[in-house]
Amino acid sequence: MKFKNIWWLALVSLGLIGGGYALNSSQSAQAKTRYTTKTTPVKARGTWYSRTAWAGKMVIQKHAVRWYQQTNGKWQLAHQLKGKKLVVRHDKRQNHAVFGFFTPKQKYDDFSYLTTEKVDGKRTAALVNLNGYTYYHTMPLARAAD
Repeated sequence: MKFKNIWWLALVSLGLIGGGYALNSSQSAQAKTRYTTKTTPVKARGTWYSRTAWAGKMVIQKHAVRWYQQTNGKWQLAHQLKGKKLVVRHDKRQNHAVFGFFTPKQKYDDFSYLTTEKVDGKRTAALVNLNGYTYYHTMPLARAAD
């Protein structure tokens, strides 16, 4: 009788341990898709131009992001995030690995992803914002993408 009770106790214990492991592993897989960093993605770094004047130009560096608008033919700094004020949020939305640049207390709602687009018959890198605008590495590509 004692052997039977010990056997059931061992079986129940293994079941609980296995169930806890299964819950923990799914949770860590979900956590890997959503995380924050202080550095920008390497492939996204550089100067990006948009075809719209209000979206303008975005300069992405390792620990800083700057947005510029063109007024009277000159680029004017519109907004910047750098150092402790920059949080890079990584997520998965619309079947894309997306990232966004935010302040530490800002809500996460403005994401972008990297892709390639065909412009003038050539494939080129594009930074697509989920709000509907696209950035390219050169101004002529941004103008030709209309």
